[in-house]
Amino acid sequence: MKLTIYGVRGSVPLAGSAYAIYGGATSCYRLDIGGKQIYLDAGSGIIPASFDIAKSTYILLSHLHLDHIQGLPFFSGLTHGESRIHIYGNVGDATNYSGIQEAVNTVFGKPFWPLTIDEYPANIDWQDITVGGSFSIGGDITVATMASHHPGGSIIYRITAEGKTVVYATDFEHGSAKDEELIRFAKDCDLLIYDGQYTQEEYRKYRGYGHSTKERGLEILDACGGKQILYSHYHTTHTDEFLAQEEARMKALDARVRFAKVGDEIVL
Repeated sequence: MKLTIYGVRGSVPLAGSAYAIYGGATSCYRLDIGGKQIYLDAGSGIIPASFDIAKSTYILLSHLHLDHIQGLPFFSGLTHGESRIHIYGNVGDATNYSGIQEAVNTVFGKPFWPLTIDEYPANIDWQDITVGGSFSIGGDITVATMASHHPGGSIIYRITAEGKTVVYATDFEHGSAKDEELIRFAKDCDLLIYDGQYTQEEYRKYRGYGHSTKERGLEILDACGGKQILYSHYHTTHTDEFLAQEEARMKALDARVRFAKVGDEIVL
């Protein structure tokens, strides 16, 4: 199992020399497991992401906020008529939509965009997730889900394959009963991808926005017995210089700490 990092930023994509190392693209990761490629979210990071047409393709959307889907119309996999792309997710609290297919095609359709996702050459298989349940991918990958603590709703994924487990917990706000649920959900994981948007001082200002701190992430890692934590979903004001200082500070506290950087690969 290999994880490739393509998008690490929250809210909006950023460009410039101040974001060259950690990255300015919004949320997107890819897991390569055997003959399958699984993209975690489709933020602007999915635009430059590599695509292997020979592999089965899956996109797991945590939720439909724009920073997690804005790259989807530019995903190169959609341009291949012979490819089949399986897109998983749900509409959260937006009950006025029949499902994820209708919601996404409303965002990317006239007058907001020339084409719906269904009008691209690729064959799209839409899958609405019942949060709290689980499903399998290809028979050899197990995906469990839990509801995050985030405005409008969001999905936390636990992906298990080849004897390894990755938990994708972006857009999670600590401080509710969901903390203990996440600790149970992430038990003994090999890698916890965690919302590290705020410093503790910033969180006091932005409480209720649906995001967390690096310190609380480390506490959750300790409690769940996880092997590594990978911080992501960085705040828009956090430059490379600032994140490098934060990384040094957090690594001094615990050697299991990693900070997401665009282009990095993690082999589990």
